[in-house]
Amino acid sequence: MSTAALAEKPTAVAVIHVEGVTDIARLIDSRLSEQLINLAILRLPREPEAAGGANPLWYLGQLSDSMFALVLATADREVIEACLAQLCASLREPSASAMRRFI
Repeated sequence: MSTAALAEKPTAVAVIHVEGVTDIARLIDSRLSEQLINLAILRLPREPEAAGGANPLWYLGQLSDSMFALVLATADREVIEACLAQLCASLREPSASAMRRFI
């Protein structure tokens, strides 16, 4: 964000909450919830495609065990929504391999 401020470029920040991770850690095992989040992160696209083929600069960071922060170097609402939709769709995909490794 500081680079965007120096370059006077617009940025967008989105916080993504992954539901169920805390419940898995509490009810089953924290190792399983960590594995699920790690697999979800590894599965995320390297460069999310936005509307119209635009690929804005972006950064994804983990705020907590179930929250991520997405920073996009754009103010185009369609681009932001398309990137978020793609990342959220990837996070919603099932992660059966983590359960197999845990058992």
